[in-house]
Amino acid sequence: MHSHAHPHPHDGHDATTITWMGTVANLLLSVVKIGGGLVGHSQALVADGVHSLSDLLSDVATLITLRYAAEPEDEGHPYGHGKIESVGAAIVGTMLGMVGFELMVDGGQRLYRYWEGGAEAVHAVSPFVLALALLSIVTKELLYQLTVRIGRREQNAVLIANAWHHRSDALSSIVVLVGVGGALLWNLLWLDAAAALLVAAMVLKVAVEILRDAVADLTDRSLSDEERARLRKVVESIDGVVAYHEMRTRRFGGRALVDLHIQVAPYISVSEGHQIAEAARWALREADPHLIDVMVHVDSENDLYATPGGNHLPSREELEVYLPGQIHQLHYRKGRVEVDLLLPAGEAVDPAAVAELQHRWPEVEIRETFRNR
Repeated sequence: MHSHAHPHPHDGHDATTITWMGTVANLLLSVVKIGGGLVGHSQALVADGVHSLSDLLSDVATLITLRYAAEPEDEGHPYGHGKIESVGAAIVGTMLGMVGFELMVDGGQRLYRYWEGGAEAVHAVSPFVLALALLSIVTKELLYQLTVRIGRREQNAVLIANAWHHRSDALSSIVVLVGVGGALLWNLLWLDAAAALLVAAMVLKVAVEILRDAVADLTDRSLSDEERARLRKVVESIDGVVAYHEMRTRRFGGRALVDLHIQVAPYISVSEGHQIAEAARWALREADPHLIDVMVHVDSENDLYATPGGNHLPSREELEVYLPGQIHQLHYRKGRVEVDLLLPAGEAVDPAAVAELQHRWPEVEIRETFRNR
């Protein structure tokens, strides 16, 4: 049986390894690009280096998140620390949005200055800037592919968010390649700014998607329609489940919780009802390894339509006063109490006591009387 949240034993390890690789790559790339941009007179490459630096911040946020999201359940966090993953994704998404916005403003300003006819003195860009941009593209796309693969396998939102950060950096390096290439080959100064605007729009779109998902997780969004339909089929297949209702699901990070009410035959024992509920619980956890907990409430009837006022029905203790030592089982059904009696040989029920009992609680009826031979 699955008692863990993740189906792969090495997931957490893989996630941390790939993020550390990204951190080192970003550190080296930001130093190389900012240095190379200053030496080679390329504003675009310097901006790209700053983008890698923001990527480095997102790697650090991801590492912190992975470290704490993997913490096991504790007294203060009975459902684990999965939501830290969503908080991390929200932080990374916000950073990405800020970078996208900055790239957009920067590209817009440069285009505006060009159109105003203020093509300011631009130093001839050194051709080696192209090689650095190419190196950045290859490295970052490779990091994107590796990170997103692990992130999807693990259903880890923060890892997928960070993977997109890598890709956005690869895209901004493509901008440098096109812009610098255009400036070198055809002296098209506006090309750099126009391409920067395009990438900025793509970066912003990704940031909005990451933030939307993170906020949905933090506000306990439910599982998808397909996932819920699959879980419903599992519940329906369990022996002893007459019907079910009020299935509620919520997701946080790569984990999920389910609670539902199952209806069982009304006259079975408590332990048999519990056994059916356990069968449903384990079948659901088998069907979806990301379910960290399934809460099954057992009903003897559909309590969506149960008559209110069930709380006023008498307890066994109250009924014992009128039927001392004679009660075998009680069945609370449809707003009534059905009493099964078990009488010792030669003993009869006192009709006056029953009349008094039913006068006080008209909802009580004697269902069956068994005799002890």
